[in-house]
Amino acid sequence: MEFRRFNLNNFPTGFLNYNKGISNNVNYKFTLGRNNTDVPIFPTRGSQISFAAELTPPFSLLRDDIDYKSLSSEERFKLVEYHKWKLNADWFAPITSKFVIRTHGEFGYLGSYNKDLGLPPFERFYVGGDGLANFVIDGREIIGLRGYTNNSITPGGGGALYNKYVFEMRYIIANNPSAQVFPLIFMEGGNNYDNFWDYRAFNLKRSAGAGLRIYMPMFGLMGVDVAYGFDPEPNGATASGWQTHFIIGQQLQLKYLQAVRKIGLLLAVLFSTSLLAQRYGVVDTDYILKNLPEYAQAKAQVDQLSTQWAGEVSALQSDLQSLKDALAAEQILLSPEKLEKREAAIVQKAEEVLALQQKYFGPEGMLFEKRTQLVQPIQDKVFGAVQALAQKRKLELVLDKSAQTGVLFVEKEKDYSEEVLNSLKK
Repeated sequence: MEFRRFNLNNFPTGFLNYNKGISNNVNYKFTLGRNNTDVPIFPTRGSQISFAAELTPPFSLLRDDIDYKSLSSEERFKLVEYHKWKLNADWFAPITSKFVIRTHGEFGYLGSYNKDLGLPPFERFYVGGDGLANFVIDGREIIGLRGYTNNSITPGGGGALYNKYVFEMRYIIANNPSAQVFPLIFMEGGNNYDNFWDYRAFNLKRSAGAGLRIYMPMFGLMGVDVAYGFDPEPNGATASGWQTHFIIGQQLQLKYLQAVRKIGLLLAVLFSTSLLAQRYGVVDTDYILKNLPEYAQAKAQVDQLSTQWAGEVSALQSDLQSLKDALAAEQILLSPEKLEKREAAIVQKAEEVLALQQKYFGPEGMLFEKRTQLVQPIQDKVFGAVQALAQKRKLELVLDKSAQTGVLFVEKEKDYSEEVLNSLKK
């Protein structure tokens, strides 16, 4: 249950010149959902479906003595009323252990109880672009549609009905607790309408493109998509063309990232200018670690445990799949009571799989703890040797060319990797 009060003062709702007045929204929300995907960040199998409704009381149906057509906008929308329905569905299917297909569909509808009162200027759908929910006070829902500019696929004043379809092919290239990285290619289509009678389920604004996702526990999901919009935006004459969309944690607007880029470029220029006046050196910590016997032993031990634990998770996943296959083969023969019992066993087994994955490979799981226990002391030892080198050589700055520092070339006499490695082997 929720209550919202809109106090508008020259606020551009884009609807019947209603930009000043007070509107009250009392609504009840509920959501029904089902999720049987195997993992949260890079699902390889299963589905996720949710159905949500948001309902206000039908105030106008309780008063048959009012001619709503003759009222001003301020009077009509003093008590906001509507019914809103949303359906979201995702399906994941593995082609190989690392190659996954995702299909997605979503649908939203905003309806009114009284045709004379019509739809309110609030709670509308805005489609197009990166899907960033900027600061808004009118309850609008921002729906991303790659390949088109932000909110461009939207009727004047906001849409009342939209649908969207997505087909993605994903490939995981790094899958560990500290970082998950996967590129993807996609095709996408959607549209937005201001009434039910104009709705056409397959009259879509289409796009296709590619992207990259990186998930790190500290920062959440980050990524970038480059998409080509094949169809013109409303009132446009040519295809939307190439668009770039960024994601940081949640989806981030391109203009904001451009500002960040400019700041980063300025800092890089200042940094490179000051570097010329400093005594500096470069080391390659990856090279140093790979040539330390104790690091190779620690890494081998961690890899052995990772393989062992992955086998345990895989065995449990096989048990889960066997339960699903057996149910699919025997479902038609089971009584409702036995069917319910078998489905409950599958849910319980899926929870066991997820719990074991988190135990071993979660952000604070056993693999992370073991890696910290075995590898961190060696990395600290290398860091100490680099500090000693800086003091000995009177260096004001030491760069690591194995990290993402942008070091493309360094003179041989400035590379102290061998010196650090020799000091550690003594």
